[in-house]
Amino acid sequence: MLKNKKAVSVVVGYVLLIATMIAISGIVYLWMKSYIPTEIPSCPDETSIFVQDVFCDSGVLNLRLKNSGRFQINGVYLKATTSTEQEIATLDLVGNLGAGFFKLDPPLNPGEETLTYLFEYSQPIFKLEVTPVRFQEVNSKQQVLSCSNAKIIETLPKSC
Repeated sequence: MLKNKKAVSVVVGYVLLIATMIAISGIVYLWMKSYIPTEIPSCPDETSIFVQDVFCDSGVLNLRLKNSGRFQINGVYLKATTSTEQEIATLDLVGNLGAGFFKLDPPLNPGEETLTYLFEYSQPIFKLEVTPVRFQEVNSKQQVLSCSNAKIIETLPKSC
């Protein structure tokens, strides 16, 4: 008779252990769910940029941009391809000038164009990929948003 009671207490122990693990898993799930944002911040669809003028001279890229959209642009990611067969731009022309993107100072308002910016490069470049960057307030915090939906690819003159 004692052996049967001992077996029941082991089963009760396993049931309590499993119930405790399920309860802890539920609590951790609810806690982690509060840390994940419900919507992903993105740039407005009317964000747009245009390469007004581009030319190369002795390893220096001269670039003038125009904001052709309806929202302010605070910076750009600037990448280039190093061969004609290359599909994805991998050469970062901004380098270590800041947070990975070139900050436009002052920001580029709708309809405005920038001064000419100079970027040095050491390899021949064929295409230029320009992605606008916006500073936008999300949940009372200033965030940097990459506007990949407004990215443009500009084929450069053969002299680059």
